[in-house]
Amino acid sequence: MFGIDKMYHFFFYATAAFVLGHIACYLSPRARSRQRLLWVGVGLFLVGLLDEYRQFFDLTRDTEFLDAVYNLLGISLGLIFTILFRFSSIPKGEIHYFPLLVVLLLQLPLLYGLVFLTSKGPETTFFPNGEAKPNRLIVEVFQSKSTGSPGRYDALKQEYLPTLLEIEQDYRTEMSDLLHYARGGKHVFHYLWLMKQLDDAVDDEFHDVLVKMKRDLHSSEQSDPLLHLVEKEFMQRKSNQRAQLIKKTSIEVFSK
Repeated sequence: MFGIDKMYHFFFYATAAFVLGHIACYLSPRARSRQRLLWVGVGLFLVGLLDEYRQFFDLTRDTEFLDAVYNLLGISLGLIFTILFRFSSIPKGEIHYFPLLVVLLLQLPLLYGLVFLTSKGPETTFFPNGEAKPNRLIVEVFQSKSTGSPGRYDALKQEYLPTLLEIEQDYRTEMSDLLHYARGGKHVFHYLWLMKQLDDAVDDEFHDVLVKMKRDLHSSEQSDPLLHLVEKEFMQRKSNQRAQLIKKTSIEVFSK
């Protein structure tokens, strides 16, 4: 979760907030320093959000919700350090919160939208992932605590993984077809409804498999962390694959 890419986002925006915060304090009347610092934070966060949306239309980049979160954390840290360094020169002064609140409320839908446009999946342990390497320690914990024997995890994976991957492949194929038809501009809302129906149908298929896995493990719904892991990974992968297909279709439409 805190990889090189996330560190870059965090420290870049922390540095930007620190530098711009000092400039804002230096150029502003002392009584308005706090107001300007808040605007620096809001402005930087908006820049970070728009950059994530820009990456959605770039085949070489991935849009990630967590990138925006680390941007926000970096901005917060940078402004906190600015206040600490210039504590004596920043009077309390009056702050007009209404315009800031309006801008933040406008940014919240943009932030929430990134949840649906995140096209890069996290590292997985149960599912194969071309770029990410599973954390072997986590796998070993599940082998010993969740399945009762080291070989049980691999047996469970061997038995059910092909079925889950087949469901994924069918989902990608059918979603790609629906997006292709929706590109024509006719009956768009009908195809959006069909996409929602497809999502629900895939969820039902997955939960049928999960029930069989649960039976095989002799576990209750709350007792086995492996099942929760598989469910979380499957839903996240489905969301990422949908975002990838939407991204590809959007780029094809706008590139015409």
